[in-house]
Amino acid sequence: MKAEITPQEYEAFKSFLQDACGILLGDNKQYLVKSRLRRIMEENKLSTLGDLLDRVKRTGRSSLKEVVIDAMTTNETLWFRDNYPFELLKSELLSKFRGKTSPLRIWSAACSSGQEPYSIAMSIQEYLQRNPGAFPGGVQILGT
Repeated sequence: MKAEITPQEYEAFKSFLQDACGILLGDNKQYLVKSRLRRIMEENKLSTLGDLLDRVKRTGRSSLKEVVIDAMTTNETLWFRDNYPFELLKSELLSKFRGKTSPLRIWSAACSSGQEPYSIAMSIQEYLQRNPGAFPGGVQILGT
């Protein structure tokens, strides 16, 4: 893969990925695309993201399309995966909702076996041990 992804290639790839499987990429995820697709592009002797999109669209090779989608999907579930968000939750975010009389509702999207919402629950429990009664309305966590 060449060094840079052009803005046009990135926008086209974002549209492809959203249409193909519903994944919405942010505006600054070029590094993620490059790192996850590098091997596929090398194996297929493609030098640009545009070349990869053309190959997927031109040949209609569903197997290549599936490989690209699989590469862009985070297929891992771990306890406290990416520790930073959980530390941020405990150190900054929860205090912003302290005293809330209605339930604090948290949604953990795209969790396959449940470690993420349980990690959120453990983080909240740690916060509540240091701040008893912080959420009189309770806390609700939804994992999907």
